[in-house]
Amino acid sequence: MKLSPNTLNILKNFATIQPNLVVNPGSVIKTIAESKSILAEAEIAETFDKTFGLYDLNEFLSVYTLLKDPEVVFNDDHLKLKSGNSVLTYRFSEIGNLTTPTKSVQLDQGDVTLNITENQITAIRSAASVLGHAIVGFVGDGNCIKIVVYDPTGGNGNALEIDLDVKTNHTFKLNFQTAEIKVLSGDYEVILSKKLISKWVNKSDAVTYYIALDANHSSFNG
Repeated sequence: MKLSPNTLNILKNFATIQPNLVVNPGSVIKTIAESKSILAEAEIAETFDKTFGLYDLNEFLSVYTLLKDPEVVFNDDHLKLKSGNSVLTYRFSEIGNLTTPTKSVQLDQGDVTLNITENQITAIRSAASVLGHAIVGFVGDGNCIKIVVYDPTGGNGNALEIDLDVKTNHTFKLNFQTAEIKVLSGDYEVILSKKLISKWVNKSDAVTYYIALDANHSSFNG
């Protein structure tokens, strides 16, 4: 088996959410943040036939790049990376020592559904860094929906607003910790729930994220 560039890209993204990974049989991989505030799942091109654990996903990815386009061969307690005359052995970790999702999240229909582009996500991250704000909000005023990077306490009035050109009858502030929007590059359909959970569906890759909202700064007035 060889890992596709897309799968490697997804694994790099997953490593920003959780440093270790448990892979189960099949073509779906999942990870969850230590805080349980982010759960991600992706359907990849490869199909695995056994369960195995990687304690340090970033280390594994670095090891993988030591060889040129290696073949991955799985054994009971380790895998081998083979390229030309080179063979590298990498041992699995005990599953019980790793963090892995134990439940699935269901959020097919929320209270607000909208679309957000890769450029808008980039703008959010850049504004949060420059303005020093930890919060980004999806804000509805009963007429339209905006993305706002701001200080919800009002202590700092500097803010970025992006009009999403989406109409709404609801009044709400559904806020996130900016640092928890650890999504892969791309455009997304975002489903928001007043139960303080959201679903981010990548429009070009089979990757979905469930991200918890900030309970201290969110409200939904119907």
